[in-house]
Amino acid sequence: MALAAVTPFTGSYLILLITQALILGILAMSLDILLGFTGLPSLGQAAYLGMGAYLTAILAAHYDFGLGWSFLVVVVLGILIGAVTAAFFGLFAIRATGVYFLMITLALGMCVWGLAYRWNSMTGAITESIFRHGPNSESSWRTASPTSTWSSVFSSCRW
Repeated sequence: MALAAVTPFTGSYLILLITQALILGILAMSLDILLGFTGLPSLGQAAYLGMGAYLTAILAAHYDFGLGWSFLVVVVLGILIGAVTAAFFGLFAIRATGVYFLMITLALGMCVWGLAYRWNSMTGAITESIFRHGPNSESSWRTASPTSTWSSVFSSCRW
């Protein structure tokens, strides 16, 4: 809790670093639920986090949606697409156990990665446009402050 009290008053780099650590903590909690409570090791749970992240990036970069007050709508849409994807992939993996479950989850995670990386008509080559060129300065690209991003991620970690 001391870190939570001090973080908003530090520099933007440290805030973004702690925010990324919290996001990875959410991913680790999802693995803990799957492995700790059910005993099923998984290699594909990051695909569901990636589905929500790609949806957010596509909506923000191409449609300027989710950059203002509509951010909460994008969060809900990201959660929903992750849940729908998990439910769909769960149909394939529900009966498998052991090594077979590992292989199915790895294959499904790689399918999501392949779709996100190679399906340029859907993603708009978003991997190249965001990571190589950065946001387009001519568009109405607006980003949230690091403190507001941190507070939204921190509040989701407390659930």
